[in-house]
Amino acid sequence: MTNNNVLIVGGGIIGMTAACLLAKNGLRVTLVEAGAPQSWNPEQTPSRVSALNLASQNILKETGAWSAIIESRATPYRHMQVWDDSSEAAIRFDAEQWALPSLGYIVENALVVQAMREKLEHNYNVTMLFNSELLAIENDDRGFSATIRNTTGDISLEADLAVAADGANSMLRRLANIPVVVEEFDQEAIVTTVDCELPHQETAWQCFTPYGPVALLPLHGDQCSLVYSCNRSEVSSYLKKNSEHLQDYLTELFGHKLGEITIKNPVRTFPLTSQHAETYLNRRIALVGDAAHTTHPLAGLGANIGLLDIAALCELVAQAHSAGRSISGHSLLRRYERWRRGENAMVLSAMKTFKTVFGTNDPMATRLRETGFQTANRLTPLKTWLVDYAIGLSGDLPKICKDPSTRH
Repeated sequence: MTNNNVLIVGGGIIGMTAACLLAKNGLRVTLVEAGAPQSWNPEQTPSRVSALNLASQNILKETGAWSAIIESRATPYRHMQVWDDSSEAAIRFDAEQWALPSLGYIVENALVVQAMREKLEHNYNVTMLFNSELLAIENDDRGFSATIRNTTGDISLEADLAVAADGANSMLRRLANIPVVVEEFDQEAIVTTVDCELPHQETAWQCFTPYGPVALLPLHGDQCSLVYSCNRSEVSSYLKKNSEHLQDYLTELFGHKLGEITIKNPVRTFPLTSQHAETYLNRRIALVGDAAHTTHPLAGLGANIGLLDIAALCELVAQAHSAGRSISGHSLLRRYERWRRGENAMVLSAMKTFKTVFGTNDPMATRLRETGFQTANRLTPLKTWLVDYAIGLSGDLPKICKDPSTRH
């Protein structure tokens, strides 16, 4: 039986980031991932991507992996253009208005994971177990232990703290009997990569339609990543069956800015739900990222709030470890939960409200949207608050999310 300070279940962006930050603070970490190691191929068309704001970039800089990500392939977006297809409502954000080099970066998930894995491969504090399935846990007065099955058989791991970073269907969360509240959106996200006839202008484009929000996020060259949150009952199945119709539809929506749009990758879809764990903790267990919460992708905040979870938890754990205190005491985990659950609940609620207000062509809702956009575009304080929140400069931020010159 092997003893470790921290067991992390899940080897995606959130789990890898947790391993990097905890190991950097001197903790011994075992990371367990059910799948094979993700690999990034620069010759392949980008697949799943995330829009990372400034707070998330600062977190990844702390892991030591950000420079490798930037040097490989990451696309800054310096502008955001948002409009309502049912009215004249529109709003634009420009980085130069806030004296920023960019509003964020669009990065490929596989690239981020690979860059951090390569960092961890040279860290003696970290053991990574891939193709390894979490089978069972014991969590009682004697301590925490987990049974893992991989190609060599079953192994038992002990840990002072277990971190559930294994996604919306978290096995660790289920084994810990932590309930979740789920709300269906009756939408599917249609995801693919497209070629644009005209340059994307380093702009994140988003159009709100009665069928759902459609976003085109800039990638290298004149490519964009499509995220179309589409009502199942109206057009989802129709668009999935015929990519030419989807191309025509996208060209109609964005052609005045991006010209003709051509689909490059096979279209993939996944259902959209809002999900929130009733608690982020159990004895010696903490939930982070999608294991704790999922939200609508219309604002691109999913990865960012997950990284904030990790930054907050790791800050508290590192402080306790440095002081020689328990890294999994109830008071510490409650501090983490109080820090993050309220802010995440606010984000989830806001996304549900946006989805309701923008997901209809009701005349009253259309007028409300138009008034809201015009007000936000005119009033600098409101627009500044929106930008600060979107790029990760507001809220109760962990120290590593802030600019180094302001960390106290």
